[in-house]
Amino acid sequence: MSPQRRMRDASPRLVEMHNLHKQKLARWEKKKDAEEERELMRIKHDAEVALPMRIAMKAQTNFDPHEVCDRLYKEYKHIQVNRSILQQKFEDEEEKKLQDERTRPRPPAAMPKNEIDRFYAGIMDWEDTRKKKLERAQESKIHQEEKDLDLVGRTAKMRNLEEAPWQRLHEDAKKRSKDLKDRQGEIASLEEQRLALNMIGPPKGRRGANLDHINKLFHESEARAKKNSDQGALRRAEEAKKHREEARRAMSPTALSRKGANSKLSELPAHRDPMLLKNQEPELKMNRRCEPLDPMGHVLLAINAAAAQRCACAPEDPQSKGLAAVGLSLKEAMKIYQMAAAASDGAKKGCSASLKGMKSQRLYAEGQLMEEEEGFRRCCAPDPIRQLTDDFESLFTAAQRAQAALLMTFIDTPTNFQELDKRWPAGSKHSCVKAAPTAAFAYNPGPKSKQAACIKAQVQFGPSEGARRFMHLLDLARISLVFKDSSLLRTGLEHILASFEVVQVRNHYQPQIQGLLGERWVEVLVVLKDGLTFPMVCEIRLEEECFFNARMQA
Repeated sequence: MSPQRRMRDASPRLVEMHNLHKQKLARWEKKKDAEEERELMRIKHDAEVALPMRIAMKAQTNFDPHEVCDRLYKEYKHIQVNRSILQQKFEDEEEKKLQDERTRPRPPAAMPKNEIDRFYAGIMDWEDTRKKKLERAQESKIHQEEKDLDLVGRTAKMRNLEEAPWQRLHEDAKKRSKDLKDRQGEIASLEEQRLALNMIGPPKGRRGANLDHINKLFHESEARAKKNSDQGALRRAEEAKKHREEARRAMSPTALSRKGANSKLSELPAHRDPMLLKNQEPELKMNRRCEPLDPMGHVLLAINAAAAQRCACAPEDPQSKGLAAVGLSLKEAMKIYQMAAAASDGAKKGCSASLKGMKSQRLYAEGQLMEEEEGFRRCCAPDPIRQLTDDFESLFTAAQRAQAALLMTFIDTPTNFQELDKRWPAGSKHSCVKAAPTAAFAYNPGPKSKQAACIKAQVQFGPSEGARRFMHLLDLARISLVFKDSSLLRTGLEHILASFEVVQVRNHYQPQIQGLLGERWVEVLVVLKDGLTFPMVCEIRLEEECFFNARMQA
């Protein structure tokens, strides 16, 4: 295949990388030519400066050998200092280049297999070329040093200075240069062996992974995990022992006299003794594995575990007798939602699957609405979403006007706030939806009540935010848009994104963020500013008619 056709078949990313590499190569060659030109001018200048001195030295018939030796020794030291400076400069530049290449972010790109092979082959060729250039540069530098040393030796022989000190210096320098070259070669060979041994990817000239190294890493990881587990077990045993001693010291004198001076903490209830809980953990896990759970049982266990964590008791204690009645209600609700999910999946094949594959989105820096995974790949944090004030009374008052402003954006004919309560009261539907034409109707749930808002703020955000917990209430003003099927819902979502200032899209069709009952909807957070004292975040809920009916029925 010709290079032109290969470039046409390549992806835009490969073409861009090729152009960048071509520009980089051109800059490097231009820099190299400039350095060579400067070096030639320096050599010419040195030759012109040294020519009168050489002529004067040749004119002298009597010269002092000691002065000649001192001068040659100083020239040799000057050459050594310049060489060490150039070598250090070269090593610093190479290290900086390698560091820049390592730290430069490279966004992953999903490419076909043939493009991956070409991309991998191009990288391997580039690494081989760069390595050969470095080797050639090092060889040329060593060759130049040897030429300089030979030049000093030939100059001394021309002056017939036998057994002079500079000759011994020249021989010593030549020997040190040879030893240094041999040592550098050994270090390079050892480094290549180490890299080949620790390489996970395919070695040069072969394909496939380095399975021996992968197995070695796996065994090392297993050994570390076992060591950590042993240390964790010892630490838990020490903590349990310390807990027993503290509990024994904290017991009242009456309890100690009643139980005896040598009473142990093992007489405490099972859910209070950490050692008994630790001994019961394998048996409990074995029982949980042996007993298969239906969806309703999973929901009940999740509710029981959450309630036990809130009440600081063990989940195994049968303290909540109302779980049986809750189980019957949950079973009926789950049946309703299962029927709604079956109706949603069978309405139009492929539409529900496309919604399940749609990722949630957040508002990142520079006002870009991106998928959360894309933001993670770019290593940037999303902007925080919260209300502008933490005063609950002013926030609740503003929510009433925000609710009216949100409802007025979905009504065809304009109206004022006083007529809106009569035309569209809380708990009613409106068929003509202006901002989402594909919606069957819009439902007005009314603003969130004070009691529900206070409970939600206290339970969800109170432990971490304290007095600022009310800033995180983003659904004080809300509305529900109901669609016939998932394809119309997807179209309505596009209309909402085009009509409002959206700060977050949370897709509850994704299996990993669905509720325990199996309810599905799309939550959109928007910012309203018109007619309000300060901007406020409101919630628009998009759901299918089958799930809306199931929610009303459940």
